[in-house]
Amino acid sequence: MLKPVPFYFLRHGQTDWNLAKRLQGQTDIPLNATGRAQALAAKALITKLRLTKVCSSDLSRAYETAEIVTTDLRLPIITVSGIREVTLGEADGRQRGPWYLRWKSGELAIAGAETRADFSDRIVAGINNILEDGELTLIVSHGGVYSALTDQLNIKLSQRIENCMLIYFQPVVGSNNNWMIEVIS
Repeated sequence: MLKPVPFYFLRHGQTDWNLAKRLQGQTDIPLNATGRAQALAAKALITKLRLTKVCSSDLSRAYETAEIVTTDLRLPIITVSGIREVTLGEADGRQRGPWYLRWKSGELAIAGAETRADFSDRIVAGINNILEDGELTLIVSHGGVYSALTDQLNIKLSQRIENCMLIYFQPVVGSNNNWMIEVIS
C-alpha cells in the first residue's frame, strides 16, 4: 500500500530507443535532442510548483531530465535505485509484442528479468521510502514505473504516459488507498 502523501511524477524525456519503440529496461540509454527539448518545456511547469524535494531514478535518462527541469529550483536531486525501470533481462531492447503481455500477467518468465509482481513491490517500496518525510516531491522516473504504480493503485488509464508528461498523484481523503491522478499541462 502506498503512503497517502501527494507527489508529482515526471517520465523522463525521449531517447532513441523510445523513438524506435524498443523497451529499454535498465539499459542506460541517454536522452536524445528531442528528450532534452521536452525536459526544457516541462521545466516551465515544474518551476511553478512548490516542491521541497526531487528524487530521480539513477538511470541517466531520468537523472538528466531531473537536472534540466530543476535547474532553477536549487534543490539537490536524490537518486533512488528503487525507482529504476524494470529489468527485462534478455528482453531489454526488444519491441513490445504478445510476449510482453504474457510477462506482465506472470505467464512468461524471462531469463534475467524481474517478475511484474517483484517489480511492482520494488516500486511501491521505493516510493514509500521517498514519501516517508511527507515533503512535496517530484519523482522523475520511467513509463514502466508509472504503469506498475497505477496498476498497484487500481487506476484505470485512458492513455499511456508520454515522455516528460507531468502527473500529480493525490490520495482521496477518507478513503482506503484510493488515489486521483491529474495531468498537469
